[in-house]
Amino acid sequence: VSKLPKEQLFLTGLLVAISTQLNLVDGGKAALGAGAVVLFLVAQSFLLPTILGLTHYVIAPVIDMINHEGTAGNAVSFQAFQSTFEVQASSSIKAGEQVMISYGTRSNDQLLQYYGFVEKNNKDDLYEVEGLWDKLRAAVGQG
Repeated sequence: VSKLPKEQLFLTGLLVAISTQLNLVDGGKAALGAGAVVLFLVAQSFLLPTILGLTHYVIAPVIDMINHEGTAGNAVSFQAFQSTFEVQASSSIKAGEQVMISYGTRSNDQLLQYYGFVEKNNKDDLYEVEGLWDKLRAAVGQG
């Protein structure tokens, strides 16, 4: 779950305070504008990524050193407003225990091609046999 961007909320509050103190805008309009900004930030941080299923994969130094496990429930997210990466654990992690993340739904072919390793007992592994239907029909004499 993303966090609301603190810097933008602070700057919005500061802008409202300054504009009302300098009588640039009345308090009602300033509050309405601030409310619109907060609604936009909530939508951008929480609603749109969830509704649209937005996931972006990037190369991130240090974060990329976290090892892959297909069943890992931990998540990595980029907090654009804070320009930081965040690793969110799905369960408690003991001191000295390795933190694992999932690199996504990847077959062993993809893991080997993109990351240089394969995963034992990979639930997402895929085996493709071209022309399987024709080979089966030929084997039973219907070809």
